[in-house]
Amino acid sequence: MGTWIDIFSDGKVCEMEGDIAVGVIDTDQNVKALIQFLEDSHAGMYAIAPPDKIPPTVVKTTTSRDIPRCGVDLIKEFEGYHDKQADGGAAAYKDPIYGWKVATIGYGTTIYPNGQKVRQGDIISHDEAEKYLRWEIEQICRPSLEKIPTWGQMNQNQRGAMYSFAYNLGSQFYKGANFTSITTVCDSPTRWNDKPWIEEQFVKYRNPGSKAEEGLKRRRIREAALFCS
Repeated sequence: MGTWIDIFSDGKVCEMEGDIAVGVIDTDQNVKALIQFLEDSHAGMYAIAPPDKIPPTVVKTTTSRDIPRCGVDLIKEFEGYHDKQADGGAAAYKDPIYGWKVATIGYGTTIYPNGQKVRQGDIISHDEAEKYLRWEIEQICRPSLEKIPTWGQMNQNQRGAMYSFAYNLGSQFYKGANFTSITTVCDSPTRWNDKPWIEEQFVKYRNPGSKAEEGLKRRRIREAALFCS
């Protein structure tokens, strides 16, 4: 089911999924508020509603708008959009550590929503890259992250940092055999303001000695800073 934006003549802007409004903002003719709403939304299109159309009642539900924008932006920044084609699409590229054994495309996608692995020679559009990114964040990362006992105590920046970490290193890291330190971070809300300690735990996950170490270290430092903000 597609998602789009309906902009109403009375200043209300609704994010729609089918006939259901899942998000709304009353701009009161405030352009800045409208722009912010559009930037925060993952909707792929919008429509100007006719003057006689009555805005629908908003149905409160869990949507992609619950994903912290700061986390999505961090993921995009460090995953990058590689091998961009002349038409804006992207071609598959080899993983910096595992080569073509882990073919990657778009914003770090290695497996498509249908379960098929990315293969050398694959080409996708930019819209597909965005779609696959959102799918992995929402369908793979979110269910696991929401099971973390302290998830409800985390603010949006902390959750954004965890989304970036999970997207990069696997959504089921919590209590994993090789993730004791980051699990301890999650389980220690009394230390969430201890910035040096938080960064120390995050940077442990940088794959020391690999070609990706420096890039991963920069990412972990940024995630730690976001977590502490």
